[in-house]
Amino acid sequence: MNTSSKTTLSLTAAALSVASAFSFSSVAQASDRALSEQLGIADHAVIAHRGDSYNAPESTLPAYQLACEVGADYLELDLQRTKDGKLIAVHDDNLKRNTNIETVYPERADDPVNTFTWAELEKLDAGSWYNESYPERARESFRGLQLVTLDQVREIAEDCAHQRSLHRDQGA
Repeated sequence: MNTSSKTTLSLTAAALSVASAFSFSSVAQASDRALSEQLGIADHAVIAHRGDSYNAPESTLPAYQLACEVGADYLELDLQRTKDGKLIAVHDDNLKRNTNIETVYPERADDPVNTFTWAELEKLDAGSWYNESYPERARESFRGLQLVTLDQVREIAEDCAHQRSLHRDQGA
């Protein structure tokens, strides 16, 4: 096969690949829309990634409360289990980026979340880092914020005025 044939074959394969992707995308969008309608949830939803993490420290009560107040349809969180079984909203494997763990537990700062009990984690400050990183959005009330549990985020979601944050079955 000469270079021209290979180029044509490659371009044809690329065109078919793109056409398939567009076709698949249309089918996926149609089925996503149908599924959304069937479940009674928003087709185009605003999902608050770790709460309103622009205006408050991620994965804290103020972040989730602000997300609710500005009308987010869903609250997103990453869950980790503590050593004693409590589910908490933490994204990273360790707590160095968004708590004062290096001050409170310096010898354990690199340890994973699941090596700490909830009582140990309640001693951490999960808000001051935000004030230092984003002084233009800092608030004194962010100092000393604690990590949050799944139950706390669930309560916020249930109290959201527009009630899209949790899907509830409307059946019998």
